[in-house]
Amino acid sequence: PYTGADAEVQARLAALAPLVADNPAQTRALGELTVLARQRLREMAGVLERFEAGDRAGALARIHEGFGRRLMDEIRARAAEMRASEEALLAGRGDQA
Repeated sequence: PYTGADAEVQARLAALAPLVADNPAQTRALGELTVLARQRLREMAGVLERFEAGDRAGALARIHEGFGRRLMDEIRARAAEMRASEEALLAGRGDQA
């Protein structure tokens, strides 16, 4: 499941790039979101590596540290900010029409 998720996340982030290319703020936000997503995927990979190497306690300890959760919370917040910004732009364009 992790391998599929990694590829899907990368594909979705890549698909967003042309959609926000005309907006420098959104392009920066997407870059930041991409960095966070890669960090989260590396964190997941690290936990899985420990688990698969037989270090279940180490994997659980890493999970309980909460770094992955904090990253995921930040990813959700950034994505929500981007969505809100795009919705505001869309509403503004509708008002102008």
